[in-house]
Amino acid sequence: HHAPKSNFLLGMIVVTSNHHRHPAKRSTFCTTLFAGLLLLVLSHNPILQCNAKTVSGRAHLSGVDTEHTVVKFSVSPGGTPKFETKLSTGKKIYMDESKLKMYIYSDENWNTVKQTPLCSDKIKLAKLSLPLQFNADSSTPDKNWVSFLKAELNPPSPSSELMKRPMYWYITIADCSLELYMHDEDAPPMEYTLTIWDDVAGVSSSPSDGRHVYTHLPSDEQGMSSLNWYNVLLSLLLGLRILMNARDAHMSRGEVHLAALMVAMVCGLSVGSSLCEIVHLAQYARNGVGSYMFDFFSAHLEAMCDAMIALMLLAVGVGWTLPSDISVRVEQNETGSALVRAVEGLRNPSAMFSGANQAGALAVVLLIVHAVLAQWGRTYDDDFDCYHDLEHLPGRILFVFRIFLGFCFLLGVAALRRSTHCSFELGRFLANFGLVGFSWFMALPSMAWVSSSVIPPYRRHQVVSTWALLVQLTSLASLAWLFTSEKSKSSYHKVSKIVGGGDMMSANLGAGGSVAPSIFKMGKTKIRVD
Repeated sequence: HHAPKSNFLLGMIVVTSNHHRHPAKRSTFCTTLFAGLLLLVLSHNPILQCNAKTVSGRAHLSGVDTEHTVVKFSVSPGGTPKFETKLSTGKKIYMDESKLKMYIYSDENWNTVKQTPLCSDKIKLAKLSLPLQFNADSSTPDKNWVSFLKAELNPPSPSSELMKRPMYWYITIADCSLELYMHDEDAPPMEYTLTIWDDVAGVSSSPSDGRHVYTHLPSDEQGMSSLNWYNVLLSLLLGLRILMNARDAHMSRGEVHLAALMVAMVCGLSVGSSLCEIVHLAQYARNGVGSYMFDFFSAHLEAMCDAMIALMLLAVGVGWTLPSDISVRVEQNETGSALVRAVEGLRNPSAMFSGANQAGALAVVLLIVHAVLAQWGRTYDDDFDCYHDLEHLPGRILFVFRIFLGFCFLLGVAALRRSTHCSFELGRFLANFGLVGFSWFMALPSMAWVSSSVIPPYRRHQVVSTWALLVQLTSLASLAWLFTSEKSKSSYHKVSKIVGGGDMMSANLGAGGSVAPSIFKMGKTKIRVD
């Protein structure tokens, strides 16, 4: 009852009784950033890249759950990847292992596999099936029942189109006999550890020269370190430029606006997120597991970047940094009026957390939602950041939430443009600002949808990650321009409080009516928040 074997996945199976262990190593919290960066340099030494991606977990098959997905892994074209695994049922023996097998599927038909209800029909789509046999392990005092398996998988034939592109493996464990008759008590839980290598010889040298260049890094993670280094460099330069501008503003006007400091802080968060992911990748190149701590911080710093950018866009969209008499104008029964009223309080950060302020609650909820969704997404795959992933529920919720915030932003900008003190030129600027800001809110949801519909599975991670960094850098550069440019740049800058404008539009026009700006001090530095 083996699944049909494809010509491009002829397995060389070796079942052995040797006891090999590949314990997953986790970086401790005290690992320093310097050590992580040093590991990144060392990881490029092929002598040190001797380990592989290691996953471990627990599978308990039953009549309801007849299969368990062990790992999803992207492999390079033309190589000969390999894996080895160890399974243990402890002291309990797997009574009927004749139908217990490890199945390997490709990305060509994985969607069909997921939609196929019966296990017996699913395994017909497998490219390869490997039998699992348990033996008593005499090296342990309790003589646990264990199964060891090694497999080397040959590349497609040179004439195959699959030879020219990366592909995903999906490795599963299944026992289809469990769906035919109920004998769940004969299938005890299994603890497994699987180690897998990608062979990059097909892209780095001729596959016919007999060489293998093994690495644990999935094919879709190749180049991610370089992409993160670009983000570090550009975000760092942008942040330094903003801080220099803030210093000049402090020297000339004696004050700095909170908006400029917030953009500089977001640049710092972006740098921190990329550096943490670089360290994680470097650790991954050494131990096949990476650093959970650094990948955790990378995902959450990125989530905070997105939350802070969304918060700033919403605040500016309802008039933050503009004179107080340019206020949102909403009719009582107008569609979306309640949303606009809830967001309106963001224009006054100093009063957001005083009393029962809806805007303060909104800001806290926005930050918490991003943090919760980032951590929830990690439960689906904690090897690499999957924050912007449409394949799981938290990723889809994130995109729906982002779209909702986008429409709140549009409603706020539209209400602000109806202010009686909003000039025609400022109204036109706000219209363009609303279009650009709404594009930011929609950029990642639309790209994730397009990639899931059009982009091949083996390219989606790289495409979405690249797009996410481009969108983030573009938004930071746009906010930096908005909050650091001189008065002559646009009609917005002529009246903005960031460049020293008065609190009332009449004051900017020379008719008096100015009120004291909202300022708090940090040491000798005056920070304007209105």
